[in-house]
Amino acid sequence: MKALLALALGIVAGAEVAHAQLGLGALLNPEGSRLFPQSIVVPRHAGKPDTRWRSFSWKYVDSSRDEPKYRLYFYDEEYWTARFAMPRIDSEVAYLSTIFNTIPAVRFNYILFSSQRDFQQANVFNISEGVQGITSTTEATMAVPYWGEAETFRHISTHEMVHQLQYQKVRSLAPELLEEAVFSVMPLWYVEGMAEYYSQHGMDAEARMFLRDLLLYPDAERSYTISKFFEDSPLDFAHVYKLGQARIDFLETRFGAGTTQNILAALTQVPLGPNQNGLRIFRDVTEAQLKRTPEDLQRDWESYLSHTYQSEADGLSQSMDVYDTVKEAGDTLDSYVVSPDGKVIAVREIDPLTGITDISLLDLPNKGAKLEAVHDRVPGALSLY
Repeated sequence: MKALLALALGIVAGAEVAHAQLGLGALLNPEGSRLFPQSIVVPRHAGKPDTRWRSFSWKYVDSSRDEPKYRLYFYDEEYWTARFAMPRIDSEVAYLSTIFNTIPAVRFNYILFSSQRDFQQANVFNISEGVQGITSTTEATMAVPYWGEAETFRHISTHEMVHQLQYQKVRSLAPELLEEAVFSVMPLWYVEGMAEYYSQHGMDAEARMFLRDLLLYPDAERSYTISKFFEDSPLDFAHVYKLGQARIDFLETRFGAGTTQNILAALTQVPLGPNQNGLRIFRDVTEAQLKRTPEDLQRDWESYLSHTYQSEADGLSQSMDVYDTVKEAGDTLDSYVVSPDGKVIAVREIDPLTGITDISLLDLPNKGAKLEAVHDRVPGALSLY
């Protein structure tokens, strides 16, 4: 017990960093409390049930532009990754600063990880397996992993940079308000749809596919239908991200480029009270900016869907009804990819009872014969993410 107390009374040399940067300090100095940083070391523990938890030897470099606009954090193994990422981050900031008409006034922290597993160990955010990038709405900090897929990194990093610019713009236009109060009146589809729209430079092929599928094969029992324009549910990927992306495209194409930013700026000028109705505030601000009634906007939204996506769906040369179901893929299919020659499908499945993930190969010319290639929770297979 005496040895434990002696260990607990060690002094942390970098405690001032924890005081100054809160969540970031908790990441770089996990012994310190996020809310109450201190100079007393408590016995370190992983904090998550993963025996492969490890410490990082963090380093940083500041942006080389006119003045440091961001600080890139990386660890020993990431020298190459940091050199690869930094010019791309500079390009993202330049591109989005033009769209938002806002240059980040507050230097933000960009925490770079070189694997999904390392990313999930971050103390500064509570990160679940499905999260691929994250940005704080209460402090100028973001975290993104790069695991070797350049286009995926570009999309995720730009998506998160949109959130950083949202934070920076709200802070610059309404410095007297809490950022989270302003974000609380924005529907999730507006926040995430904006990030998808700008990071994909409009409507990408995947988003258009989701919109066509929602129009052609709606399923009311699963809430898989086209939402009304101001509706903020259901809160799933298709509706929040892809349908949100389409709603931003609707605003930009129907009412002119910059409409989304005008609404964002107007939201920062609304007096916010403790019992506010966030969705009502967003609706009123949008109506005032567009000079349209809710009924008019709904008709405009339906017309946009019909002319843009229903016409695409009607022009498809092959109906989904003539496709065959690959039953061998299994009921717990999570992801798949087809070989270039169309003869083999790699499928990833997750057992809902055990959580074990496996990847199998389906030999289509051989009646879909299925061969398991690998499953996780065994030596040599760290993650099948």
